[in-house]
Amino acid sequence: MEKALIAAQYPRLRYAEVEGKVLLSGTLAFRVSLDGQLIEDEYQISVEFPDDYPQSLPLVREVGGRKERTASKWSLNGGIMDLHYNTVAGAVQGSACLCAKALEGIYLPRESRTIARFIEKLVLPFFCNQSYFEATGTWLNGEYSHGVMGIWEAYADILGVADRQLIMATLDMLAEKRTVKGHWLCLCGSGRRVRDCHPSLLEGAFRIQQGSAFPGAQEDLVGLRMQQSRGGVPFIVEG
Repeated sequence: MEKALIAAQYPRLRYAEVEGKVLLSGTLAFRVSLDGQLIEDEYQISVEFPDDYPQSLPLVREVGGRKERTASKWSLNGGIMDLHYNTVAGAVQGSACLCAKALEGIYLPRESRTIARFIEKLVLPFFCNQSYFEATGTWLNGEYSHGVMGIWEAYADILGVADRQLIMATLDMLAEKRTVKGHWLCLCGSGRRVRDCHPSLLEGAFRIQQGSAFPGAQEDLVGLRMQQSRGGVPFIVEG
């Protein structure tokens, strides 16, 4: 049924099995309004389904050479990495960074994941932004930084706080499968209740848990701790 839906919505994409991997590849054509901008374009893409799909999201690659041409056009120092494509060696090399891990379960809760929703919620916005950047050299709706800085920025948005110690304390609590309660003393150490001190933590933590996002958040937590242990991004309180 899902394959029939994809065939109807995206008739120029085809399923195939290549070297034991399930792929959806071909031309992704779209005409989408994003943040008030009507964008019409098409990309040659390949969507690779992991063995544990839908537990993990597919890898999406642009295979028509546009990312390289765009990076060259705008003389991007980081090459395609500055266009939000993975450049590290390994299975994810060349794949699109569709969103922060922290946001995967919020955009696409596991219980309602389909490839059609995956394309609608993550793939189309990504390529709409690519088209806009290719034409203007700017991003339509902003962007997160690369790597660990982007992880901090994503959690700052979700939790509504910029204090990295507070972000880590919240993630540690969620890792223990504990729910942040409004009447608890705030994790920032102010001595006030959470709902009176940092009420945005309540909504943000709830979104992470209810959106089934925490497996991705756990992965982020490991990455943040590794970065700190190597003397990377410091635990500073930001305004």
